[in-house]
Amino acid sequence: MRQVPLAFALALSTACTALAGCGGSSGGVSSTPTPSPSPTPAPPPAPVIMPEHIGLVSSEPFSVLGLGHEFRPEDAVETQPASQAQQVEISYNAADETYLIGLPGFEAGALNTLSYDGTGGQVATSTWNSIEPSGGGSQSVRVSLQVPGSGFSPWTYTSLGSWYDEAEDDEGRIVRREGVFAYGIPTSPLDMPLSGTASYGGDVIGRTADGNYVGGTAALDFDFGSGTLTGSMHPLLSDGWDLSIDLGTYAFKDTSFAKGSTTFSGSFDVPGLPGEPSWFEGAFNGPQAAEVMARWQAPYLLEGKQGAMFGIMIGEK
Repeated sequence: MRQVPLAFALALSTACTALAGCGGSSGGVSSTPTPSPSPTPAPPPAPVIMPEHIGLVSSEPFSVLGLGHEFRPEDAVETQPASQAQQVEISYNAADETYLIGLPGFEAGALNTLSYDGTGGQVATSTWNSIEPSGGGSQSVRVSLQVPGSGFSPWTYTSLGSWYDEAEDDEGRIVRREGVFAYGIPTSPLDMPLSGTASYGGDVIGRTADGNYVGGTAALDFDFGSGTLTGSMHPLLSDGWDLSIDLGTYAFKDTSFAKGSTTFSGSFDVPGLPGEPSWFEGAFNGPQAAEVMARWQAPYLLEGKQGAMFGIMIGEK
């Protein structure tokens, strides 16, 4: 029998020690490696925590301001623009802890939560909901409701949501129906400040006629004693990635606010389009007019071309 050379035997011995398992016989050398232990599986991601309520809670009716439109993504044509005549309704039923909502062009019904959005292990920041009509049936429209107190809805007496739907027209082209709304616990007329001033810093959320996102900021300054309002809106247009296109400062003009009133309105001095129509209307929410909300519609000028946009603004002192 051929003997294993010493050098090879020493090398094999070293390898056996490393593998922790070798055996031999008069007929030669064999080894059976010990299988490597299976890696410990990663724990499943923590689920998003359900919020106590998906929206604001109030025994009194909410004040609601919203706007929506229809457009074809295929050619970016707006088939039905936003209108001041549009109405959005939302209410909370404490008996069964449900929210009822009515949107332009859809049947009113109860919100049915389909999913909770946010970071695992933390309270959800928003919910994705369907609308169940009281008479039965189903609808394809979906409502995103921001959870009050979250990073996307940091206010106390005001919150917001949006809706989205797609359908085919008579020619088989996709038509998108979408909109945004703000709602809140309204300030009682008996609780409106009758003296002093207040400045509100706010956020702007909206859409353009061709479906792009609008963000930005707003500043509203009220003199409660004299019944005056000044301020401006500073919208930013999305370039598809972030809100990086500055549309300029939209100074308020033709404002209407009376001493003791819980509502206000006005229009904008639109940069580059001073004669074009625009409007906004709003209301106060919370004790002593703690917060404001408004809906608005205005044109914009970008690289020599005119566009249209609409949305909401929400602010606090």
